[in-house]
Amino acid sequence: MTTFNGGINFGGSSLVQGLTSTVTTWFELVDKIKASNENPERRDTIIIQGDIERPTSVTTPELPNIKSNLVIQGNPDDGDDSISTLRRERIFVIGEYLGSKNLTVTIRNLTLDQGSFRGITAGGNSGGAAGVGGAIFVHHPSSDFNTLILDRVSITNSLVQGGDGGFGNSGGGGTSGVGNAGVDGRNGASSFLGSAGTNEGGSGGSGGQSAG
Repeated sequence: MTTFNGGINFGGSSLVQGLTSTVTTWFELVDKIKASNENPERRDTIIIQGDIERPTSVTTPELPNIKSNLVIQGNPDDGDDSISTLRRERIFVIGEYLGSKNLTVTIRNLTLDQGSFRGITAGGNSGGAAGVGGAIFVHHPSSDFNTLILDRVSITNSLVQGGDGGFGNSGGGGTSGVGNAGVDGRNGASSFLGSAGTNEGGSGGSGGQSAG
């Protein structure tokens, strides 16, 4: 079991045991996460049955940010349950940049497959943003922390990419699989505003924890 945390557990929690739901489709999973977010005083459990893949339609919604204390798990008896975005986006984002503090999210008995994230392309002479957390990203707002517990979870075929650098002498963003500083990014692209940047991009920044 792996825990990414800032030091919170359910031991002294005032949470009440919530609802347990089984989902078999992407849209059911979207709805259950939304319902859990609307009741943060509960600790709901979502059971994944089978392989859930993001539909390829451009109108398909992303999974909502998790903003409640939630357990997401597969069936411990078969070990065959999975969630995949087919490299269209991250699978899970826990918390928000501002808000959703002191959450504990547990994911167990699951394969998280083909999550993906690309850093934002820079403008002007800036370097591209870091690519972090293809499968999961955990926000840590201000001085508070959110906790992610991974128990018998496999993260496979994830992809993270730094964003492209801006015009001229700009570098691309770094990449990181664990949310620490990333590796140097690539040079900025050439254009009518300047030739390709000769400096490598700076290291990708941290600011949250990520898996995959």
